[in-house]
Amino acid sequence: MAYNASAAEARKIIEAGIPGPLASGAALTRGGGSVYSYCSSNAGEEIVGTGFFTGCGAQPYSSSGPVPYESIARSTNNVGMRPGDLLVNIESSAGATPGRVTWHAIIGSTLASGGYDCTASAHAST
Repeated sequence: MAYNASAAEARKIIEAGIPGPLASGAALTRGGGSVYSYCSSNAGEEIVGTGFFTGCGAQPYSSSGPVPYESIARSTNNVGMRPGDLLVNIESSAGATPGRVTWHAIIGSTLASGGYDCTASAHAST
């Protein structure tokens, strides 16, 4: 199963991202810091790992300066997620455990043909 914005959309609920200089070996300090909400029938275990949030990532910050607009990967799923963002997953009434809330971190963003695919960490709480 993969992210489907027409069924349930991830949306930014707190804008707190502050772009800063790249720190050596500190991938999660390259931006991020915003909070996203995702309410669907998916349990926390179903949204982790690479490939679920396809095309949801924003262009990563770069130490080499701004990226030309025509080089930016665009996707209709792009909600602006970046490594370092937090994601609260809320299992809807259509899920196996309605009302269950799990917290995740966005730990990766990989360029794919349709934009940047984001990776969510295993849930930290239930």
